[in-house]
Amino acid sequence: MAITYRIGTIADSEAVFQVFMKTIMDYGERMNVMAVTGGNDPEFLKSLWRKRKPLFEFLARDAAQFWVAEKGGRIIAYARSMEHDGLQELTEFFVLPDQQSGGVGRELLSRAFPKTEARYRTIIATFDERALYRYMKLGVYGRFPLKYFSRKAEKVEVETDLKIEPMQLEVHMEVINRIDREIVGHAREKSINGSGPRARDLSIDAVIKSSVMDMSVRAVVRLPCWTKTISQRCLPMPKAGWRRRTGILGLKRH
Repeated sequence: MAITYRIGTIADSEAVFQVFMKTIMDYGERMNVMAVTGGNDPEFLKSLWRKRKPLFEFLARDAAQFWVAEKGGRIIAYARSMEHDGLQELTEFFVLPDQQSGGVGRELLSRAFPKTEARYRTIIATFDERALYRYMKLGVYGRFPLKYFSRKAEKVEVETDLKIEPMQLEVHMEVINRIDREIVGHAREKSINGSGPRARDLSIDAVIKSSVMDMSVRAVVRLPCWTKTISQRCLPMPKAGWRRRTGILGLKRH
């Protein structure tokens, strides 16, 4: 049966979520880890889809490239990428386990992650050797591993002379872009000031004399921690901690 390739749409979101889950669960079994606790339970998957739906729809709407592979009218694989101010990122690349190693991935990557004018190209990848080999053929190379840690949020009162105020995108967007370009090398306005789940959950943590000193991202989407330049936090930090953070950011208090 022939495999066809087409541009994906937001209507494909639940179908590609199913591909994502089946692929992740298979990867976990091969690596002898539980990739998603309860991932084989149909009722849990329905609940997880309701939670992940806004994220998948955001990725579909704001993707620079979104391609799916179909076989017999069923989506068997998909890939998509986003572009941010000179950065091209492969956000997803998943092929159903029984369709892997047949050339589907190569065809999808050529469409979803083409060479562009972007200054940087990045992929957050698993340790799947076949995928890593294909990524390296695209010209990218390994930099460092990522680990994710989380805990339940707590309300903590901290004495501070910092002024805490809600974010106003129309006021702070330019400053946010400047900080992003200084810290990570590119702005993320599409994600912050667009349709994505981040836009609903961002807040300015500290404003001193109208200068934005730091931002905390509280969102469904988790970003990699660039530990050499900035450390993420879960709870408010004492005054000394803020001084260390603003020093890391390269900002001075006046």
